[in-house]
Amino acid sequence: MRKQDLLPRQFQVGCARLYQMIIAPTLAALQPTPRVQTLEFASIAEFLDACTTTTATMLAYEARRSFALTLGGLFERQLWIWSRAHFTADDKQGMEKQTFFPLLQATARKHRISLHWFGIGEDIRELYLVANAVRHGDGSSIAELRLKAGHLWPSMTDRQAEQCDAMGIWSEAIQIADVDLGRYVEAVCRFWGLADREQGAMIDPLLESVYRH
Repeated sequence: MRKQDLLPRQFQVGCARLYQMIIAPTLAALQPTPRVQTLEFASIAEFLDACTTTTATMLAYEARRSFALTLGGLFERQLWIWSRAHFTADDKQGMEKQTFFPLLQATARKHRISLHWFGIGEDIRELYLVANAVRHGDGSSIAELRLKAGHLWPSMTDRQAEQCDAMGIWSEAIQIADVDLGRYVEAVCRFWGLADREQGAMIDPLLESVYRH
């Protein structure tokens, strides 16, 4: 057994524990609430309560975007480490110039991992696009997400869409649902489970079931 053969299990455990110990408890503590619709309030106290609710919801979605960024960055780093451990010297010269998606596909082909299994390839692609949009703001990632992942803006009104277009703030308006974060975690854990060829490998690690509800 070579050390690099244990990397997939190490990476899978790292992603699963990140979800179990940090992401899931925080999601439970920071639950978004429905948007305050009224602009008229009966008292200052009512106005301040509405402000508190609004800012708490903004924080909840900011946390979810931050977790997507963290998970996407973690998986990308893991993928680079694993690829460098297995590619030949000649392969590495061309690999260093690859962007994330070609690297993911090349690595999956080399290790006979099906990115179509349970749609993990599409889920990982969505995660990476979200992470890229959260990090850099509006750009090509947002353009693709708007075409393929409209669920990331579940309550977008026409007026809000016009504002996002005018100010270039679609990335700020992303509202990641807990089920989507769970789907991203499940996809990267399944990827490493499929990559793990050692005895006792698990494709689906024991994750908390918060994201299934």
